[in-house]
Amino acid sequence: MPEIVLADRGYRGVEPACGARLLISQTWRLPTRLQKLLKRRQVVEPMIGHMKADGLLGRNWLKGPEGDALHALLCGAGHNLRMILRHLRVHYCVVLGAVGMAASLLWQLLTPSLPLGICAGRQSTATRR
Repeated sequence: MPEIVLADRGYRGVEPACGARLLISQTWRLPTRLQKLLKRRQVVEPMIGHMKADGLLGRNWLKGPEGDALHALLCGAGHNLRMILRHLRVHYCVVLGAVGMAASLLWQLLTPSLPLGICAGRQSTATRR
């Protein structure tokens, strides 16, 4: 049986059935160890909300307790894959931009007959009148 139950503010006034100590989020005057537990829970709550909305965690199509556990595990894996793909997408754009900038600089260096700046779409100060 759990000794401590961490809950959000919707559980104010509720007594846990197992007789455990109920800790409500955003509670003041708690020991440091319990405050760390509450902060850890508050970090996980938005992820659960995103998995319910985006990862189809709200509706379970699998049968029995094994299906419940498997469904939660697969939704967590899908959420992790979405986060990894988001990071890879950002890194891909950064690398692609750096390659494009390097290609532009290389093109400017290899074409000495053109004044610098024409390749980038602007006039250099030497050709302005």
